[in-house]
Amino acid sequence: EEIDYLNGLSQKLGRLLTDSEVYGFAQINSEHCRHKIFNGTFVIDGVEKPTSLFKLIKKTSQAHPNDIVSAYKDNVAFIKGPKVEQFAPKRADIPDYYQIKDFESVISLKAETHNFPTTVEPFNGAATGSGGEIRDRLAGGKGALPLAGTAVYMTSYSRLEENRPWEQAVK
Repeated sequence: EEIDYLNGLSQKLGRLLTDSEVYGFAQINSEHCRHKIFNGTFVIDGVEKPTSLFKLIKKTSQAHPNDIVSAYKDNVAFIKGPKVEQFAPKRADIPDYYQIKDFESVISLKAETHNFPTTVEPFNGAATGSGGEIRDRLAGGKGALPLAGTAVYMTSYSRLEENRPWEQAVK
């Protein structure tokens, strides 16, 4: 389907696509970006499951919205936070006196799915995961102030070499 799309695009443009165009298309349509498998139809033991894993996760927040302000938009979710005091200028567009203002805050807790990039290229895969986690919170809604970042990576046990003393407990 995607190859047919690229071939059609090439014909429409009247030229072969460049390596950069094909590579860029591959990246934006990867599992990491589009979650096609995670949002796809699952057939287990010949029986098609009624919903995707992604829809199951979304169903939880739809059934129990509690204090969710925004979810599954902007690549980050927000919940209602406490009322907080902010010490800031009266106006942001001109120099002005400072005042204390109360406002309703929102809190985000972000998870970034970088297990695959981290398995392929550990240092840079992990770095883009933590960077993306912070970027997504800064870009969500009207912006944010990150207070802390976390990273947890779950990758496979590669078993590339034998007799690694630090892996003796792994069977």
